[in-house]
Amino acid sequence: MDQGVIVLVITDGVLRNGMQSYIVQQSNGQDVKVFATLKAFEKADICLVDVLFLDENSVAADKIIETTARLTKRCPVVLLSQRLQSDYVRQILQAGAQGFIYRDGFLQESVPGAVRVVKRGVVYISPRAAALLTTSSLLWNNLSPRAKHVLKMMSEGMTVKEIARDLKVTPKTIYRDRERLREALNVGTNEQIVAEAQRQGLV
Repeated sequence: MDQGVIVLVITDGVLRNGMQSYIVQQSNGQDVKVFATLKAFEKADICLVDVLFLDENSVAADKIIETTARLTKRCPVVLLSQRLQSDYVRQILQAGAQGFIYRDGFLQESVPGAVRVVKRGVVYISPRAAALLTTSSLLWNNLSPRAKHVLKMMSEGMTVKEIARDLKVTPKTIYRDRERLREALNVGTNEQIVAEAQRQGLV
């Protein structure tokens, strides 16, 4: 089987050069093509691509899912992202991406690992993103339906009294639900509940 090229579409020159270096050092001379823009890659005449690393900053934020889905028809795509939200990771994978790497400073390990895994036809998710997917699923599944509803209402800015009145329970019951939410989300204050739930893509 012919070996294809690894493509980097990354606007940031420092990141682009660093990633190229990581790949070349650990892939026995694999051909790596680098592009500063997606348009430049799409104009290039490259027939066989083993892995395309796409930096989300090279695509308009509202087009990233659509662009990922389009590119995966041509070659395996691994998205590089600074967004660590479970729903976002799931959407990228559902769009057909072969991998998701959270840009957390450990790219020298994640990038060569992604090359090896994706070339074998297996999906690669960097450690922090994988942990988030697992954690957020477990947290959400273990919350009671009422606690999920309380979280949603809190995210809409409702007070404890308003939530209690709407759910026809006492405020004391909502305080208990809030305490469970704090424990499940591992935050110290009520103010952090919604922010952390949003960060994890739960609301």
